[in-house]
Amino acid sequence: MASTVGLLLAMSGAFAQSAAAATPTPFLQDSTIVGAGATLTATRVPVETSTGNIVCQNVTIQFLANTKGGLTLAPGYPKIQPCPPLIASNFLAGNYVGPPNIAQGKYLVTMSGPAAGSGGSTAWSLLTTKGADPCTVPLAATWYTGAIADNPLVTRLKKAGITTTEYSYGIVGVGPPCIDSQYDRNFPQNGLIGAKQIGQVLQIFNFTDIFGNDLKVPNAMIPYTVLH
Repeated sequence: MASTVGLLLAMSGAFAQSAAAATPTPFLQDSTIVGAGATLTATRVPVETSTGNIVCQNVTIQFLANTKGGLTLAPGYPKIQPCPPLIASNFLAGNYVGPPNIAQGKYLVTMSGPAAGSGGSTAWSLLTTKGADPCTVPLAATWYTGAIADNPLVTRLKKAGITTTEYSYGIVGVGPPCIDSQYDRNFPQNGLIGAKQIGQVLQIFNFTDIFGNDLKVPNAMIPYTVLH
């Protein structure tokens, strides 16, 4: 018995030393890296600490170029800040079904999220589910929770005069190749959308008309209900 206890204590001590000996490591491959001009931004970089815990950092690097094309870091860079918490809002990830009177109830989509967006936003995405009617609206879409100022589409939203915070705004990735219902004409590819969740129902609002003009107020809405 004593030898067993001694063995367990020895194993416990070895495990503690192993955990304490973790090498602090950033995992840039698991972050979102974007380059724009002279600036490189790595969003939500997981970093392992010496105790094996994972923390999150946002990193911004800005470069200066000399006359021969060499690069140096701009003064004050890199800038490293802890990631802001993801804003999950009240959206519910899962499988959804559209109106039962459309396409025999075969408008089937899956909502995924939350994921890191740009700035302080949080991204949610929607894709059609296997077996969905090919006219499902929309076939793909992404929207962002958080302040309008942090939305990647902020310039477009401001140009359209959209200011209400009632919706989380995004864009239609792929519009359906159909024109057989009122929904198909109102959710064009690259069109602006606003999404909100009320209980088990996801509502997607259309903010772009059939001519590609963005609107201040929505002109159509399609509801999706969680499948149990």
